[in-house]
Amino acid sequence: MKIVILGEDSNTAEFAQYLKKDSRHQVVMTWPPSPDLPGNKDLEAVLATSDIEAALIGGPLEERGELLRRSASQGWNCMCLHPPGLNTDPYYQVTLSNHEFRSVVTPDLPLRFHPGIQAIRQATGTGGTAGPLRSIVLEISSPFTKQSLVLNPFSKWVDVIRFLMGEVENIAAMGFPAGTAPTERFTAQLRGSGDRRAEVTIRTGVSESWVKLTVTARDQILELQCDPDSSEGGRLSSFQIEPDQPSDQSKVLKTEDLPSWNRHTVMIDQWTKASDRTVAQAPGLLDGMRSMEVAEGAVRSLRRGRALDLHYEEISEANNFKTIMTSVGCMMVVAIIFVLPMILAGPAIGIPITLYLGYLIPISLACFVAMQILRLAIKSD
Repeated sequence: MKIVILGEDSNTAEFAQYLKKDSRHQVVMTWPPSPDLPGNKDLEAVLATSDIEAALIGGPLEERGELLRRSASQGWNCMCLHPPGLNTDPYYQVTLSNHEFRSVVTPDLPLRFHPGIQAIRQATGTGGTAGPLRSIVLEISSPFTKQSLVLNPFSKWVDVIRFLMGEVENIAAMGFPAGTAPTERFTAQLRGSGDRRAEVTIRTGVSESWVKLTVTARDQILELQCDPDSSEGGRLSSFQIEPDQPSDQSKVLKTEDLPSWNRHTVMIDQWTKASDRTVAQAPGLLDGMRSMEVAEGAVRSLRRGRALDLHYEEISEANNFKTIMTSVGCMMVVAIIFVLPMILAGPAIGIPITLYLGYLIPISLACFVAMQILRLAIKSD
């Protein structure tokens, strides 16, 4: 693919180095200009570059949403660093307009491809040796940054929770410092279908990232310990659950060192596969949206100080039209209730002309009914 790289940050720079070594791809333009790659300081000129097939979107969170929207409007095969911004809006905007531009968007969510996560998914899947999954406990230690832990790393690890457990239906979050953007400690309790539970704890203040993922299934407990930022796969241990024994005395079945992996090359491979639009894409735009929606649910839980149910709605032109029509209909009803007493009271106070305002009510209702015909102009796919 002929690729344009938009945005400047350390993760984007690492992707650029791997793309340079990949014979399948050619970086033809960058913005801002990269020292060892062709580039231009004018964003409009970069977007107008001919023969571009794909775009890598990175840079500061405040810029990613606009860069993603403009790249998708070109119909390019896009890979966007996750999160795409401060909320889910960039993904929503692309979804609403993508019926016209036919862009393919791949969120940068590589953790589901970690060899330990893949092994756990296989063991807890249909016919797996561990049996159906019951609960997840995820402990994350990461270096301190000024960025909200809800955006990073929680919004990325939510994809792993969804990958193993399914959709999150309820969330209760706590953080420190108090507020909607904790930077030192964050804890979230998640509930999925079938009474599946997950607990995520994120701590900062360490020099290197470290993760401990404990998955309890019907027959086994699986424990993964790894550094997600390293190419080392870490270690996966399996424990046999004894019905009459406490979990800390479970019998060790096996402990194995996992093979190495590279999150950048993994995502480049998935991005390349997404260029073939006949192949099922994973992770896809929906995975990115759902992960951000759970993160936004955590923000609302932090603001209100209680657990919240999460309700997902399909984002489409048809649903957007229904929402607008519902709002317009409610406003019309309120307006009629407000105007009708004025119409009836007019003659009593010597203003008979108000009776003529009553003709506006059936006219406005007829116009509202006629507006429903616009739904026929919305493309079904």
